[in-house]
Amino acid sequence: NGGDFYIGANSASNDDFDGNISELIIYEGVSSATDEDKIQSYLALKYGITMGTTASTFSYLSADGTTIWTGNATFQNNVAGIGRDDASGLHQKQSKSANSDAIVTMSTEAIGTTNAGISTSLTDGTYLLWGNNNASTSANSDLPSGYTGRLQKEWVVEMTGTVSNVHVEFDLTNGSPLAGGAVADYYLLVDADGDFTSGASATAASSFSTGKVTFDDVNFTDGQYF
Repeated sequence: NGGDFYIGANSASNDDFDGNISELIIYEGVSSATDEDKIQSYLALKYGITMGTTASTFSYLSADGTTIWTGNATFQNNVAGIGRDDASGLHQKQSKSANSDAIVTMSTEAIGTTNAGISTSLTDGTYLLWGNNNASTSANSDLPSGYTGRLQKEWVVEMTGTVSNVHVEFDLTNGSPLAGGAVADYYLLVDADGDFTSGASATAASSFSTGKVTFDDVNFTDGQYF
């Protein structure tokens, strides 16, 4: 309307914001509801912020409007993802939900300290997102043959295009309910229907150190559970 535009303060300079701003996006005019969803999705993936809840789900959109995460009434918890979208300048090669109870990190190579430090590139338009069912991390007695325990918490993945050979890390430093004390004790179970008692594939852990267990070169397909 021709007036000044303030960031972090109002026109009277009262109640100034004292903190950091990671990113500022300015559009000319009023964005459509779909464009707002694209912006929110971009920010959510870049900063590990979960959009929506199981009671009020949110579908993530790429810059071209492709649905890369379908709102889920069970698994809309700790949603995070890796992906590349050149139209929005997103190249997220490693990610973990910013929520305090999140324990899963995924990366295109060995887990690093920053996204910028990951050298592997993704293909434009490819995404791998995951969310969990908010179950307890206590041990589940509903087991496939040969296992002594598994986390009750389960995740589902949604893939757009192909994201292959990802590294998956579980942070169990807050007290693992599982009995494993060595790398050979841990397996990643991947299943097509969420019932892990039969038909699940198992990937042996690649490393176990300071309460973190990592699985290298995992290849998910769209809709799988782990």
